[in-house]
Amino acid sequence: MKKTATAMLTLVAGIVAASCQKEAEPDIMSFEPMTINAVSEGIGTATKTEMAYKYDILWSEDDQIYVTDGTSNDTFTLSAGEGTTKGTFTQDGTVSFTNEVQAYYPATMVQDGGLVWPATQTNNQTVPMYSTKTVSGNVEDFNFSSLGSVLQIVFTTPQSDVKLQSIEIQDGTETMSGSFAIDEDGKAIITATDKAGITLDLGEGVAVGLAAKYFNIAVPAGNYQNLTLTFTATNGAKCVIKNGNVNIDQNTVGRLTLTGKVFKPVGALAGVFSVSDTRKVYFSKGNLQATYTGSAYTWGFAADQYSYVGKAAGNTTIDEQSIGAVVDLFGWSTASTNYGISTSTDYGDYSGEFKDWGTAIDNKGTWRTLTTTEWQYLFNSRMVNGGTGAGKSYTLNIVYGGKSGLVLYPDDYDKNPIFGTVTEIPEGVVFLPAAGYRSGDHVFLVGESGFFLESNNYWSSSANDEYSAFDIVFDPAAIDTDWIDYRELGSCVRLVADVK
Repeated sequence: MKKTATAMLTLVAGIVAASCQKEAEPDIMSFEPMTINAVSEGIGTATKTEMAYKYDILWSEDDQIYVTDGTSNDTFTLSAGEGTTKGTFTQDGTVSFTNEVQAYYPATMVQDGGLVWPATQTNNQTVPMYSTKTVSGNVEDFNFSSLGSVLQIVFTTPQSDVKLQSIEIQDGTETMSGSFAIDEDGKAIITATDKAGITLDLGEGVAVGLAAKYFNIAVPAGNYQNLTLTFTATNGAKCVIKNGNVNIDQNTVGRLTLTGKVFKPVGALAGVFSVSDTRKVYFSKGNLQATYTGSAYTWGFAADQYSYVGKAAGNTTIDEQSIGAVVDLFGWSTASTNYGISTSTDYGDYSGEFKDWGTAIDNKGTWRTLTTTEWQYLFNSRMVNGGTGAGKSYTLNIVYGGKSGLVLYPDDYDKNPIFGTVTEIPEGVVFLPAAGYRSGDHVFLVGESGFFLESNNYWSSSANDEYSAFDIVFDPAAIDTDWIDYRELGSCVRLVADVK
């Protein structure tokens, strides 16, 4: 049964100022502020994101009410009753009101004379309330009713180190914020047409931890379909959840419980890929790149999946005299080779302990290089769409963004396989471009379609011996996941992040 609730507020507002004449100054009028005694009931509806027992509306410091009679308006600020259901609000200005007035809480929802449902809310956001009555004195009692409802999001995650910065919610069928009107039942009806969503700003952030966290967002009542929720952590990592549905009656709580969701690192694609029976990873959005600044290299990913330096054979690919020069074909990564940025063609110069390219990005253990065993599992052992290997977990000889290469399908891929030349690929699918290989300062077989297994190389983190290591190589017809190359060879690097 729908539970209706009315918040009874006692407003202490500045009503019409009484005029007094002083004997010495008969033309001066004195003003006595109006007072609103605001009493809120325990309504069984969550109205603030920080809720009290039984979801009572508790007045907070600096709460304000906006009052207007259609001609004049003023604000009233809480002066007593903080933390309780009974508050006293004192008029801030010197406006006098006559006849019927409308009162709105919080005052911030009234902007430039219009009503606006807040698109940005904070931890103590309150469901907008409304009241109307005829005033006749300096102390008035108002009965306020909720104009909307609460969408309560229950979020759980196994990541103890996640701290949420914000939650953004978009609805595929209805506008959730913007200008609105009040119908005859005291219900907010959105009149905006731009399908605006709502963002809950969590300030300095809220630690998620291992236990469920409850977040409450004030929304107009409605049947919301195809909700997309974007959770952003303080480090920029995001978790996007789609296809949420909830029907929220007027003055009630609609709950969405989201369990087992995790955050993918900044720069990670959406797809999840098994690299062993127990381990899953995200791929970076593009191949690893290092850009020379004049004194050092800055590290990052290519802007998209198909981009690479791609200089013609015989042209220099490492030029430390050129600021802005980009390197994306790396020799074996050791401390002495600066992650493989070396033009030496002596494989003995690359001996030493492997230094994972992932530490060049953030040195926090977020990113890493796949082992040769993981590359093999990824291509050959995963069960994707009812099968393994070529045509199931991957497809060769694809042209995307004008570049040739191969595609890897995520574990849950359920669409048609990709063939030939494409202008876009489905979300989560990985494209590995055929970027050739480097020897010294020269690159070879960039994007070539000839039958050279060594034409397109991606390093693993697994050493073979002091002078060689494992990588994968592919051409349009075949892939070898057990290839061995001398460490001086410049190959591509595509990093992954573990799904935690």
